This record gives sequence, C-alpha cells and structure tokens, in this order.
Amino acid sequence: MKELQFTAVVMLSLMTLALILLLPGKVSRDRVANLSRWLMASGLAILDIQFLIQYIFGFREIGVTQAVFVNLLFFIPCATLMSLSILNLQRQGKLTFWMKWTGPVTFLTVVTILTVAEVTDKKSFGSGSSHLLVAEIIAGALYGIMQLYYSYLHLKELSRMEYILNNYFDHSKSRILYWIKGSSITLSLLAMGAPILIFSQNWLLRIYCTFLFMAIFAMWFCFVRYVISSELNHVNEAEQSEEEEEAEEKKEKQDGLRTSTSGKAGLPPTAKMRAEKAARQWAAGESYLRQGITSPVAAQEMNLPRYLLTAWVKESGYNSFSNWVTTLRIERAKKLMLENPDWSNETIADLCGISRSHFQRVFKEETGQSPADFVNSKTKAR
Repeated sequence: MKELQFTAVVMLSLMTLALILLLPGKVSRDRVANLSRWLMASGLAILDIQFLIQYIFGFREIGVTQAVFVNLLFFIPCATLMSLSILNLQRQGKLTFWMKWTGPVTFLTVVTILTVAEVTDKKSFGSGSSHLLVAEIIAGALYGIMQLYYSYLHLKELSRMEYILNNYFDHSKSRILYWIKGSSITLSLLAMGAPILIFSQNWLLRIYCTFLFMAIFAMWFCFVRYVISSELNHVNEAEQSEEEEEAEEKKEKQDGLRTSTSGKAGLPPTAKMRAEKAARQWAAGESYLRQGITSPVAAQEMNLPRYLLTAWVKESGYNSFSNWVTTLRIERAKKLMLENPDWSNETIADLCGISRSHFQRVFKEETGQSPADFVNSKTKAR
C-alpha cells in the first residue's frame, strides 16, 4: 500500500498544481469556469493530503478501522468539492441552497458521530473497537446517501443541458457534453463505491486504488478538456438563449397573450395554428438546408416568439428544434438520393445542410438504414 499511497501523492500534487498554475490563463475570463477550477483543485488537494497522511502515519498498517476513520474525514469534503465543481459548470454558477450545504451538513454530522464514538470508546484509537466500527458504518452510509444525491443532480443537469443544446442548435450537440458527462459519471461511481471498499483489505483494496488513480486522472482530464474548449461557449450560448426565451414567455404571459407552455393544456388552438402555419411556410422555403442555423434565428425568420416555436416543436412530437430540423433534412436527403442514385453521400450531405462526417450516422438514426441500404431497398421495391 505504501507504493500506491506515494504514487497517489505525487499524481494528485501534479494535477492540483496544473489546475492552479497552468489553467488560469484559459479560464480566468469565465467566472463560472474559474470557480469550478478552484473547487476541483481544492477537492484534489484534500484527497492528496489524505493520502499523504496515510503514507506518513501508516493508518492502514495499524488497522482497517483507523484507516477508515481518517478516510471518511477527508473523502466527504473531497467528494463535495468535486461534485460542486461539476454542478457549478452544469448550472452556470446557479447553485441552490441544498446543493451548497448538503456536503457540509453531512460532513459535520459524520464528524460528530465519529468524535462521540471515539470519546466514549473505552479502548484507545490504536486498538480500535466494534463501537467505533459501527459509527464508521453509519458515517459511510451517510456519505453514500450524500453522493447518491449529488449523482442524481449530475444526471438531471446533464439531461437538461442536452435538451437546451438540442433545442437551440440545428443538429444534435449532445456530443459536446462528452467531457463533462465523463467527469460526472466517473466521479459518481468512484465516490459511491468508496464507502464499501474503504473497509476492504489486501488485494481488493489494491485493485480499487489502482482503478481509483486511473479514474481520477480521467476525470481531471475530462474537466480540463471541457473548460478550455470552445464547447463551453456553445453551452453558454444555449443557456443564455434559454433564459431569454423564458423572459420572453413571461412577458407575453403578463400581457395576457396566453398561458405558460409548460401547462397541461398546452398551446391554445390559435397559437398552435399560428406556429404551425409559420413553421410550414419556413420549411417550404427550404431555409432548414442552411448549416448552422439556430432556433432564435429560425423563430425570427418565422416572425414567431422563440417560446412559441419551442412549444410547437415539442407538441408536434419532435421534442427539440434539432430533431425537427434533422427530420426535414433527412426527408430532403431521401428525395435527392432516389432522384440521383449516383450522387455521393458527401454531395447529398452538403445539399441538405448535414455535416459530411455525420451524414451516415444521422441518416441511420432517423431511418434505421444506411444511405446505400435505403437506396437499394427502394430500387428493388420498384
């Protein structure tokens, strides 16, 4: 274990220093990314201190109970800071009261439980006792519940971000969440497994620690890759548009034009007819064939409020703007392919506003067939 602990200390120190010293130039202009950077660095630093203490004092060699006692005191603030780092990025800095305080409250509760158990225990800390072990199991369970809560929030926010992106851009941008999704899932799995595995010994603990180091590095890499990429700007752009759309809807609601689009009754018939007519006219003009169009631009060209276009798209069964535009483009692609079977996929993609690199994948997702299989099946049917 000594070798693994020393490796962890070196690795975590370098990762923490990279976040503190090398990353600021890339993220200092973005308040949200900068705060997330500090939260992540703080979490890694606490984990680094935990491994350093274990290495120096050898609590694992003294006994499992002693090692677990120290682990819990460091793992909880570490997991809290890392979780808040990701949530801060996902929510553009708008953390709720419970998001901020679930971790600290859990930590204080665990500290109280462990302190009371140690103070009232008749045995010394070095010898350990069943009394202290029970307290650690309870503390570990609280830690697991805390991390389940944060994991739920991560997945919920990822789903929300995916919807916002797909409702803003003309094609699916879900792939840009790859890095933050990797960070969230890795962090959740590692943290939830810790309460059980920190009680383990020998080979099982060694295996877990090895995977832990690899996963922490992967999470750190995902985090850095996301905050320094242009993908963060895409998310910010979509988030800002969502806020403007909500403000637009609120204003028109106050003016008495209609009720909220999120209501069970849905769009009023007149509003739905207006949106459908405008959308059909826009589609008939083949404006959807332009690459890079966004929902605000489309709504402006249709002379519709953005929230009205969003509501109509959702009620029409397309779920998001990108799904609707993709459906229109694939229908156009199928028509062109049947009329010109000798044309290449690249030519069809360019004419239909679909990226060449994603044409075959998007076509198969929409139709269940590759472009070649689609043409062959239609040719044989004739």
